[in-house]
Amino acid sequence: MTMDRIDLWVHHSDDGLDGVFERSLRSPSTWFHQARRLFAVMSLLHQPIEAAWESLSGAETGDRVNPALFVQGTYLMLAGFCVENLLKGILIATDKVSYDVDGRLPPGLKSHDLVSLLGRTDIGLSENDRDTLGRITVFSTWAGRYPIPLMADQVASAVDGDKMMHTKAATTYEDDVVRCQRVIRKLSDHLRRVADLPVQPW
Repeated sequence: MTMDRIDLWVHHSDDGLDGVFERSLRSPSTWFHQARRLFAVMSLLHQPIEAAWESLSGAETGDRVNPALFVQGTYLMLAGFCVENLLKGILIATDKVSYDVDGRLPPGLKSHDLVSLLGRTDIGLSENDRDTLGRITVFSTWAGRYPIPLMADQVASAVDGDKMMHTKAATTYEDDVVRCQRVIRKLSDHLRRVADLPVQPW
């Protein structure tokens, strides 16, 4: 007998869909494991991206760019989704979410602004790590998903004379993988502590 499907959201409950929804919503473990799944997909891209940057050593303007570099925006999008799950798990674990309406995602969990979500926790990240959160928010909200943002002024965050400075919009860097891994490791360790989750390899 062959298996031709896997249900990723299977829960046995006598409480109906609302009961399943509420328990999953309020479980820090649910958010933690979703982050782990996203990180697993990110890991598939680590080596190709790093190898692509290495291939640029000695390259000159006009040389063909390794196609793997063009998936780095997708990598940062996944990193944003992963971090978002960790931060929301932390908010739930530390009782910083108000559950006003049953059967719906609370307003406090609807934000995708990672810096704003971090600000609602007691986690102290370095300025470098906070900058990483700001940049991957751009990719998780539009730059990793669509060719353009909702508004034109989101394309560039600063203007220097006649030169447009793309300080956050659609800009990738060689150390992005290391920066994302560092932030995710810190947040996952924090969520494990506050939610008393078992240590599991990523």
